[in-house]
Amino acid sequence: MTYRTPLGRLHNSRIKKIKIEAWAFVPSAKTPVALITVIDPAEASDKSLLWESLDLNVAVKGEFGKWVKVSKDITVPAEATFNSRLSIYLWRNGPVPGPTYLDDIVIRREP
Repeated sequence: MTYRTPLGRLHNSRIKKIKIEAWAFVPSAKTPVALITVIDPAEASDKSLLWESLDLNVAVKGEFGKWVKVSKDITVPAEATFNSRLSIYLWRNGPVPGPTYLDDIVIRREP
């Protein structure tokens, strides 16, 4: 599942930084999964303005098999506009021994 929204829906002024927070459940260290953040230009393009990954195996700091709060700070590229599209999703990088969950996602504008 992917969360998508134009940047302009997050705040009525230009956003320079955002913080993404969520609760993650990663079953084991053998679960290759990442939280991906993408900002695409408003017009269709082959190139994203930003693509960043948060390795959830690292983010949960060894606390596998339970809910752990994770976060990622994102600097929004200067060329991003009000209509640029923000997308956030989980990405599996290989065979997964069990389900990985993400809940209570918060996207916060940072000063």
